[in-house]
Amino acid sequence: MIAKTQISDLKTILDNLPNITFEIDNDIGVVSIVGSGIKTDQAILKDALALLNAKKIKLKQIAVSDMAISLVVPLQQTEILTNKLHKMFFEKG
Repeated sequence: MIAKTQISDLKTILDNLPNITFEIDNDIGVVSIVGSGIKTDQAILKDALALLNAKKIKLKQIAVSDMAISLVVPLQQTEILTNKLHKMFFEKG
């Protein structure tokens, strides 16, 4: 993923490469859950995926690292996802 300001430069580079096809999607956003050792806590990923399903938010891509779970979703759904995840993980009980 790149900043919108860099799309033109990337398109120019890719247009000059042989046998390369690409698609630019301007309608995506990324919401990340960040924390030390997050990769080893499967409950966090399970809860986040259950929330996506319950709220009918389409997951376009997921990336998991030692420090973050990043969810790529439609841009118009990033704010609601952020709010729901915050409520789920920080406003319990």
